[in-house]
Order: sequence, then C-alpha cells, then structure tokens
Amino acid sequence: MKNKILQYLQCEKNIFNLNKELKCQRIQKNELSKEIIHFCKTNNKSKINLPDGTTLNMNTSNSYQSLSYSYIEEKLLIYNKRHSKTLPVKDIIAFLKEERENKSNVELIHT
Repeated sequence: MKNKILQYLQCEKNIFNLNKELKCQRIQKNELSKEIIHFCKTNNKSKINLPDGTTLNMNTSNSYQSLSYSYIEEKLLIYNKRHSKTLPVKDIIAFLKEERENKSNVELIHT
C-alpha cells in the first residue's frame, strides 16, 4: 500500500505541473489568437489556409450567463411585475432545488 500511496502522490504532483504548463499554453494561445483575429479583421479574411492543407477559420459564437437560482428568482420577480402576475417565485425556486439531481463521489484530498 505504501508504494500505491507514493505513486498516487507522484501522479498528483505530475498533474499539478502539467496543469501549470497548460495554463501557460492557454495564455499564450489566447494572446496569439487575439493577434490573428485582429489580422483577419483588418485584412477582411474569414479563414487562413495553412501549409498542411487545413484552414484556420474565424468563428463567432455566443455564450450565455449561467442560470443560477438567484438569477432565475430575480427574473421571475421581474416577470411578475411586468405582467401583473403572482407566480409563487420562492416556491418555484424551492421546487427546483428539491428536484435537482444529486450525485456523491468519494475522493482523496491531499492537504
């Protein structure tokens, strides 16, 4: 068991170091991405042909605010006011919280 624990700790250390490197790579990628997007916009290009035959395409995507309970409650209260409704907002939020799926996991935490 001692060897398994030592292996576990080594894996944990390796993952930590790899995550640090990944973070640095993501930062560099984002900086380069901004420069390339600026180039594409300036030169009115939507794609760049690469030497290996693939392309680098500009893509626009939308992201939305997460639907937290406080956000839903706030917007339902606004809905009630705008439409002169009396939805039981607190009851709806309580129901949503009660009905959500719950999953438990057992894991090791090294402190």
